Amino acid sequence: MGANNSSLHHLRTIPQRLQYFSENCPDNEMFVFYTSKERTAFTSKQVYDLASRFAWWLHQQGFQRYDVIANTLPNSPERLITDLGIMFAGCTALNGQILLADGEDFFSSAVTSRCKAVIVCPRENEPAWRLLKSDVTGSISGLFADMSCSRSQDLTSAILVSRGKDNPGCAVLEELTSGSGDTYVEDVDPDDVFMIFTTSGSTGYSKMVPRTHRWIFDSCDSFEEASSFSELRNHENDAAFNDRPLGWLGGYPTSSFAQADKRVLLDTLYRSRETSAARAAVTWNAILKERCKLATILPLDFYEVSNYVKSQGGSRFKLDTLGIGGQPVRKDQIADMLELFEKVVVTYGATEFGLVSASTLTEANVEDFFSGKPLDENNVRVVNKDQQNCKTKEVGTIHVRGSGVFTGYFNKLEETDKNTAKAFTTDGWFNTEDNGFFDEQGNLYVLGREKDIIMYGSFVVYPGWLERKMVAHPDVADVVVVPVSDPVLFHNICACVKPAKEKTLDVENLRDFCEKMFLSSSEDEATPIPKYFMILEEFPMTSTGKPHKQLMKKMAEERFGQTVK
Repeated sequence: MGANNSSLHHLRTIPQRLQYFSENCPDNEMFVFYTSKERTAFTSKQVYDLASRFAWWLHQQGFQRYDVIANTLPNSPERLITDLGIMFAGCTALNGQILLADGEDFFSSAVTSRCKAVIVCPRENEPAWRLLKSDVTGSISGLFADMSCSRSQDLTSAILVSRGKDNPGCAVLEELTSGSGDTYVEDVDPDDVFMIFTTSGSTGYSKMVPRTHRWIFDSCDSFEEASSFSELRNHENDAAFNDRPLGWLGGYPTSSFAQADKRVLLDTLYRSRETSAARAAVTWNAILKERCKLATILPLDFYEVSNYVKSQGGSRFKLDTLGIGGQPVRKDQIADMLELFEKVVVTYGATEFGLVSASTLTEANVEDFFSGKPLDENNVRVVNKDQQNCKTKEVGTIHVRGSGVFTGYFNKLEETDKNTAKAFTTDGWFNTEDNGFFDEQGNLYVLGREKDIIMYGSFVVYPGWLERKMVAHPDVADVVVVPVSDPVLFHNICACVKPAKEKTLDVENLRDFCEKMFLSSSEDEATPIPKYFMILEEFPMTSTGKPHKQLMKKMAEERFGQTVK
């Protein structure tokens, strides 16, 4: 553990903690970024100094406390420093998630949060820049540019972050490190919102979860007090690899800001179109070089890493601990993971309620969809349709409560957010909409989402949203989107399509149409593009005259399903 001292407990904001670390362990490496060619490390002092200088730039530009600034940068040193600079200036960072080609997901968040500015990398191959560049009215030769955005009228500034002197925008890190520079740190309150995290709401309505400084440290303290989960903690000088996005709660460097733990991740700001195998190679080599005791990797990425290791003749030894979560995991997957790691830490949590269960496995002796033991058994329940507690092994809906549960979605437009009201039961429990059950030992099993929601890796895909987009195709009369089993993602996506009268459709045409709905690559797990298509002249119907979704789901499963037996 980088730092663990009773003197830290009264420091309940991220700027306070980082100032402490910069003064007491200034040379400790806090963040290490890897590309295929280089390693870039940042010490505690460097992180604090760079963030406070960027905050001064924001302050001089006129940004005020509580202003919301969206950040669309991918994982990179620039993303880290600008996020921290936003919070040092007293503003609130919004994860600027953009998947949709029309920007529906981003602009929905921008409007609801009354976002004042957006940080973007002005390169033609960057999805955010392709979406927003037409709204930039000022010069793109510097850091700040004016914007005029009809879809989000509060959005009036673009902050253009680049790398290298010959690119448009501002080479922020080069400028920040070129001289001592002025600094600024707002005296923020522990109850100020430092970050608005986004869930995979781009596949449904946009969901924004605000988190305060106090929450991040209270969560760390509660976790430290859970002695039965001591194996999850870092130890002194240990590094942890976690390449989840910094704008997601599962990727946020909580332990780095709380305890100065070293975080290792990939630098993807100027990412090339590297293959998944190349990315896996960088991941594996980074873990080895930094001697990471803990690596947090999604199942899909794990299999890419595993395939890379096999292509290199296998590993001569096992690494220490693999952390997984974000989707239901099967027993056979755990067995595969234990071939490379001594221990697998299985967790269950979400942006809205943090981590609620975890267990460490050294052998695959659990059943499918094992999700660990609740950290506090009083804060997790499984209920039936009558809201009564389920019996052992009876499947029901998982509810959670406790100090880690958020109080409501972020919404500056409505005093009472309707989605928040729907998310909680009348007696104060958050409805996860996940199905699961407890076994005789009190272990929690999570089976996936209720209703017809698709668990696509760590993403939640709402079929109705995707159906609405696809039916805009001029030759399509109707669409039903269904899940099919997948050995890695849990679910993949199949679109059942009915052609319009006297129209002809083929799979390639449909795939091309779907790919144009998104900014990300169709090979990226974050992009919920259907992998499979069934073109049906007529849909099977129920007795009430509605499309028979369950029958089409069965048809798709029989044709495309790849469940591991």
